[in-house]
Amino acid sequence: MIAEMISEDDLKEAEKEQAQEALADTKPA
Repeated sequence: MIAEMISEDDLKEAEKEQAQEALADTKPA
């Protein structure tokens, strides 16, 4: 992982998006 090139805010935003996608994947349609 290239942490130096990613700002902390961008990292948090990306993690938030991944979490939302994971929730959507596990949620029954």
